[in-house]
Amino acid sequence: MYYTSNKSRDIAQTNIKIAFPFLSKDKSKKLLINTFKHSGIITSEFFRQKRINLKKISININDETKNILSDKSGLILMAAHFGNWEIFLPVISQRRKISAIVREQKNAGGDKFISERRKFKNVSLISNKSDLNKMLKPLFNNEILLILNDQKPKKSGTILKFFDKSAVFPKGSGHFYLQTKSRIGFGFCILKQDLSYEFRIKLLSINSKISSKSDMIDEINVKYAKLLEDEIIKYPEQYCWFYKKWDRSLYK
Repeated sequence: MYYTSNKSRDIAQTNIKIAFPFLSKDKSKKLLINTFKHSGIITSEFFRQKRINLKKISININDETKNILSDKSGLILMAAHFGNWEIFLPVISQRRKISAIVREQKNAGGDKFISERRKFKNVSLISNKSDLNKMLKPLFNNEILLILNDQKPKKSGTILKFFDKSAVFPKGSGHFYLQTKSRIGFGFCILKQDLSYEFRIKLLSINSKISSKSDMIDEINVKYAKLLEDEIIKYPEQYCWFYKKWDRSLYK
């Protein structure tokens, strides 16, 4: 993929330079190659996801995360294209009902294939083109709603600093919070050197005194972006650098 996916390689290379401008040329290239390696691993894991026996995989879940999942109230779970985001559904579905907002693929066959890989007991998939009521229903039913919140939205979003450069984040999670006042957290699943996983959820502490809806949405996205940035710095090769996250003028 590194040698044949020229467009993805160029975008990833630019993103790495933006995020880590002081990285040497050699270290930048090594990170780029390791990013492709990680992508290959989690892609192959996704292809066989329906056949995985989770009991045979070492998935470390700390007490904080277990307590968050054992709470039966609704949870807006903000995640990112980081670590192995696809394993969230089979892991969480063993404990709670979870719905995920997913982007429809342009190719019908590809969309069907991906959807089948994501279907498990206690899992529901909600198209990103669905109406608001359908997206809010899991939260009103005290379930978990999973949202990948790091891709640049097609329409307006929150503009904030991400690795010291202006980036745009979707406002959806903030709107869901305002509608339901559900708990809201950031989740990630890190692939360790021994091929075990470390699954974590951190609840966001929201300032309830913020009265402006717009300011509340911005507050949520700023906290989310800071947590995501902190984790990416620890495991930079595990972020999906293949999307144009920053201003288009920065790319070739």
